[in-house]
Parts: sequence; C-alpha cells; structure tokens
Amino acid sequence: MRDSFNRNVIPSVDAPFLCMEGTFTQFPESVQDGTVDACLIAQAFHWAHPEYAEAAKTIGRSLKPHNGQLVFIWNSESLSVPWIKTFRDTYEVYDGHSPQQRFKLWHALYDTPEYKTLFDPPVFTVWNSKSPCTKEIAINRVMSKSYTSVLSKEESEALISKLEQVLDSAEDMVWIDKEKGVFEYNYETDVVIMNRK
Repeated sequence: MRDSFNRNVIPSVDAPFLCMEGTFTQFPESVQDGTVDACLIAQAFHWAHPEYAEAAKTIGRSLKPHNGQLVFIWNSESLSVPWIKTFRDTYEVYDGHSPQQRFKLWHALYDTPEYKTLFDPPVFTVWNSKSPCTKEIAINRVMSKSYTSVLSKEESEALISKLEQVLDSAEDMVWIDKEKGVFEYNYETDVVIMNRK
C-alpha cells in the first residue's frame, strides 16, 4: 500500500510529502522532533490498540508545536443503506473481535494524559459519498480485509456464497448500469483532525 501511494499519489502532490515505514510508537530516526507539519493515518489507527498513550507521545513529539496536525481517515461502507448493512453483517462476524475502527476503542486515545498534554480536542467530520461498484469488486474488497484474508478455503468459499446471495437479493440497490452490473456503493468517510498544542 505504501509503495502504491509513493508511486501514484506523491508525484501528483505539489508539496513536500513523505510516506515512510514506521509504527504508531516508533518513527524512523530521520524524523526529527518538532519538524512534521502533519501526520496522516488512513484506515489504520485502530491497530494502535492498546498503545494509545505511547502513540500520542511519539506522534506529538514529531509534530511542529502549535500548528502540526494529526489526521485520521477511515472509509467505511454506509450502514444507512439496508442492503449494505446486510452485506456488512454477513462478513463482519468473521472479524474475531479485533479492535476494528467501528468499535471505537481508539477513542481511549483522547483520555490519555499524553494526548491531553500534546493536543487540542479532536474535531470529527463525516462525508458521505457513492462509488461505482460491481459484484466482483464488492466481494474482492471484502475478501481483502485483514480478518477475511486469513480464512480457510472452505470458509472463504462459504462467505463468498453468502455475499453473492446478499448482492443478488438486494432490492434497494441503486443501479448505474444494470446491464453491465454497475451499482452505487455508499460510503461514509470519517475524518478526525487533532491540532498540536
């Protein structure tokens, strides 16, 4: 994912931008304290569980005081659309109780003394969007999730069969081009912005 971002996104951004290997609690040595304008974490901060205090300290230390920003982004399938909710209910039973974003365990970050010392209160925003999708894309996306990609062959086949049934029976699906099998897939994008004190 990082390689793809470096190859496809960074060349199109007219600003100094780096995408580097690191963890929530350990940045590369080349990242000096107080030098980073913004730290963007997409589809990932829930995996900091339970090391929120250490993550706040590591990230906060790297950001420029008074104007550095920490930004979290998550794209999730919208639960406001009945067939998408049924679709999610079908595959989310396989998540094995991992600290997924939807459980909001990561909100514990805001209660840590490290966060309160280094950051202003978070600002939460949600954007709604729709993307063209096909049955194949929808199922492939599900099967690439961390908790479905480790299923046995038999479990994967059973899940795919259930997902196909949900898609085939979705009466409230909005078609873009029914002949080509293209329909609307609704998303909610959660963005959280935290300013460094």
